[in-house]
Amino acid sequence: LHWQDLGQYHFYQGFYHKELALCQRVVALDRAHPSKRFTTDLELLLTDVPLQNVIAPTGFIFHGGRCGSSLLSRVLAHSRAHLVWGEAQPHNALLALLSDAHHGMLTAEAEALTLFRHLLLAMGRKRLPTYGAHFIKWTSRQILAFAFIHEAFPTVPKLFLYRDPAAMLVSYLENSPAWAQDSANHHQPGTTAASMLEYYTAA
Repeated sequence: LHWQDLGQYHFYQGFYHKELALCQRVVALDRAHPSKRFTTDLELLLTDVPLQNVIAPTGFIFHGGRCGSSLLSRVLAHSRAHLVWGEAQPHNALLALLSDAHHGMLTAEAEALTLFRHLLLAMGRKRLPTYGAHFIKWTSRQILAFAFIHEAFPTVPKLFLYRDPAAMLVSYLENSPAWAQDSANHHQPGTTAASMLEYYTAA
């Protein structure tokens, strides 16, 4: 686990990787107060060490992709009362680790659930006094992890966003999503729009 002190920086965009890159550039400008960074073993999450002054998740946003979920997360993040993580790499990386890079099934074993719960709680630290809610928007593929996520946080409200499937497919064809770009289908010789449409439809 890589930790960094983000200070009073608020993630307005609601999208983890974009906002983190911007935050790190801003933090680097403050040479009088260099940001603290350190690394720990994953097993730290099996303890209560990183769980002081945290906000438990208030709501989870699941979605089918290209349906307005990013807009919703940005709207929520516009308020400094809301801590919002959109498609955060630490969340995705831990789910991938627990499912053998998505090749295996996520099982609700005690240790796996503790690691997952404590990661989300640790990322929900109340860095700003204005924070009163903690929202998480998952990547679209994490709907496959719904049962595991629900087991870890059964009382957290969960919203699923979607729109007309044909409109979603058109959007995918115009701008392929990251999960498709990472797939073998996307890089096969002779890949056509028709074959990608078939792949997206199956997905």
